[in-house]
Amino acid sequence: MYLIKPWFRQHPFSPKIRLASLVVKLSEKLIQQKMDIAKNGLSSESESIVWSYTMLKSRYMNKMFWLDTISGKSSNDRYLHQLVPLLSDELRSELNDVELIEVYQQVASHTA
Repeated sequence: MYLIKPWFRQHPFSPKIRLASLVVKLSEKLIQQKMDIAKNGLSSESESIVWSYTMLKSRYMNKMFWLDTISGKSSNDRYLHQLVPLLSDELRSELNDVELIEVYQQVASHTA
């Protein structure tokens, strides 16, 4: 019987794995930011990871997405559940995996 390696073992540095790890990294930063806000209050808007991401790809967003207070969800919650998949889909129409990874790396480096 032949053993077939999973795709992620065949290509250990697969762009999709690198992209997934960057999305996780950004999500962890958002969660940490939420914890910091709960402890210390809201930090400067320019230091916010959500603000940085908005500036990076503002053409895909409308103001109501960020200002929606009816749902009771914070902008971080909306980011985690809606924005990352939305932007990934939008970017995939224009960028290949390597270019998409570069975009996420840029976001991660600006919000470190």
